[in-house]
Amino acid sequence: EIFDVSVEELRSENNLKNDNIQIGQALKVPASKTSTVHVVERGNTLSGIAEDYGVSVEDILKKNDIGENDTLGIGQELRVPTAASIEAKRKAAEEKHIRKWSGSDDELIAMTLLGEGGTFRGSGTKSMEEVLTVILNRMRYGAGSLKDVVFAPDQFEFWTKYDPEDIYSGKEWGVNHPKWSEALAIARKKAKDTDVMFSTHYWNPRLVKPSWRNKILVVHESKHVYGVLPDGSMIYKKVYKENKEAIDKLKKYDGS
Repeated sequence: EIFDVSVEELRSENNLKNDNIQIGQALKVPASKTSTVHVVERGNTLSGIAEDYGVSVEDILKKNDIGENDTLGIGQELRVPTAASIEAKRKAAEEKHIRKWSGSDDELIAMTLLGEGGTFRGSGTKSMEEVLTVILNRMRYGAGSLKDVVFAPDQFEFWTKYDPEDIYSGKEWGVNHPKWSEALAIARKKAKDTDVMFSTHYWNPRLVKPSWRNKILVVHESKHVYGVLPDGSMIYKKVYKENKEAIDKLKKYDGS
């Protein structure tokens, strides 16, 4: 785990027949296939490192179990996941869900709106339209297809907790949800919310505290906080290019 290699790779590299090793025994550690080591130099920032390797700041934070406010030291070694390994993880998560999804794209959007829009907690049309806008923005600015966006690992919490077919065909969800018809109509109309505008990120501050929340440039606050994350990613670059004047006027989220 320390060197980001599997037990099988260690056994193979050292011709071991089992997992038993002795104190003081020297082991050859093969190069990791899923990450590389970056040695922090003067002037390095997390966003700059992330951009150089084609990954997000969040990817690096998770890989190294560090917080957004931790100070980087010159000479510090950071494990940086490879873009290929992140894509493989995304593909695996997507494939797992796609195999179970039997509905249409509009029905998938509707199901996501019901779960992420918080309709079961008393919210309504407005919340679903806001979430829809973020989904459409992420698709537009390069996060991929609809399934790439909603089934991406560590993104939409609703889908990280549940399996699509269980929810879609469940007794209280999918077509049986009391707000299903409303959600499906919003999904089919695909009208963007004018308050959320070009937002690509959101979260519910009463339920979760993502590590990137204090870096978000806030566009709109309702039951969720909506905004853009200036992390140097291609998505942010595209959003900024189209909305530079408006984004330059935004302020960072200052909540807890």
